[in-house]
Amino acid sequence: MNGGLLILHGFLGAALIAHALQKLLVFRLSGTTAYVDSLGFRAPRLMALAVIGSELGGGALLALGLLIPLGTAIVAATMLVAARTDHRGKGWFITGPGAEYVTTNAVLAIALAALGGGRYSLDRALGISAHGIWWGAAVAIAATGGATFVLTTLVRRAPAAEVATV
Repeated sequence: MNGGLLILHGFLGAALIAHALQKLLVFRLSGTTAYVDSLGFRAPRLMALAVIGSELGGGALLALGLLIPLGTAIVAATMLVAARTDHRGKGWFITGPGAEYVTTNAVLAIALAALGGGRYSLDRALGISAHGIWWGAAVAIAATGGATFVLTTLVRRAPAAEVATV
């Protein structure tokens, strides 16, 4: 089980770090900002930095197995916002490009909050024992609350795709 947890938190963390680096190095901050603006966010440059930072920071915490409840809450909230903005109305499957990928990331993050990082995590090495079903529930609530806050206060208008269908 510990090896499986290492693969799970290590891979999910690394995938999110790669996703953040793609936004930063390939699309660049200007491209990511323009995309975030097209989704209807207020302060798109700040939101682009927040997205990159949350994927990079949350991903790093998960990859290391450090402060897993914090990393999972950051990741899950970010993925829930992505599901409701970038992937909304595009079906389920990522080939659509639906919300399958980001929703899966959010669910995996919440599951990791419940399971913990296992023997091969910095949490374990540092004696941090913050996992269990209540940690998973707390992360799910915190992520949903954080995503709701972002969606209700930081979006100035409906995404362009949604406006076109209304």
